Amino acid sequence: MVAITGCHTLKKVYVDGWYTVSSRDRIVSEPFITVRDFAELRLDSAPDPNGRMIYGIIGHVREDKVQLWADVTEKSIGKTIAFVFEGQIITQPMVNARIESGSFSIFLPPRSPGDIKQIFRKLSEEIEKNKQDTTSVDWERFHHLFDAWVQNYRTNSLTQLSSNTSDASKLEQYPQLLQMGKKIVPGIIVRLSDRNLFFALTLYDALQDVDSLKSFDYSKGEQFRAQETVRKYLEAMLQRKKRIFHSDSEKIQGMENLAIKYGWGIGTLLGAKRKRFLIYKYGLRNYSGISKKFWSVEWNFYSIGV
Repeated sequence: MVAITGCHTLKKVYVDGWYTVSSRDRIVSEPFITVRDFAELRLDSAPDPNGRMIYGIIGHVREDKVQLWADVTEKSIGKTIAFVFEGQIITQPMVNARIESGSFSIFLPPRSPGDIKQIFRKLSEEIEKNKQDTTSVDWERFHHLFDAWVQNYRTNSLTQLSSNTSDASKLEQYPQLLQMGKKIVPGIIVRLSDRNLFFALTLYDALQDVDSLKSFDYSKGEQFRAQETVRKYLEAMLQRKKRIFHSDSEKIQGMENLAIKYGWGIGTLLGAKRKRFLIYKYGLRNYSGISKKFWSVEWNFYSIGV
């Protein structure tokens, strides 16, 4: 999936990232993958058809973006996509196949390797900064604000008398939660698993910039849309559909792998009512033999977040 192109300066401001290209050979206004979605990078080099050495970057998108990368590359087969960095189209490769691995390459024409190294350094710094931003969540503050928001939603006359859940955004805690940024999305997902807190979709939808992780089915009501949103998010984190889990042991292993990856601790066991809800909702039917360890991990999955 590599086509060598020169840098092209853009007239308007674009966010750094990967863009699809329209039929008029213009990049669209919004990226489908931003630099914030990159997981890892490495430098690479290869000879071009004339034997000259070209230098590039090999990278992978974050696991929750792999499905999006695969879907967009499939739709772009036979077309080009463009990587924009600091106001320039750095490369515009032709897509030849659906890319399910989440990998990408950024190669430049024969030139000083210092240029690609500088891009690599800046991108790596941005990735590291994003990792720090993601892990530095003040969850205590989040839960305090969210609980106050819930209480306000239930008692404020503005929302008590309104059937429009977007009115939740008019309450004083909403802008404070919104200001905490996208890193609180896992915490919102946790709360959305409670059907009574479906109005939190207003906050989730405002922070979530990936359409494939949203539900746009308004026909069945906001409670359904909230649970559909939770399902989409969890499936993206697990990188598989729930129907692919063939046994309880596979489900347990999947959750435990996520716990290890995201550093979740072992917490309080779920109560019987909560177990029954999760068993019904997520297909864990034969729960009598499921270990206490699983339920501890599962509790953290819903109380701490992905």
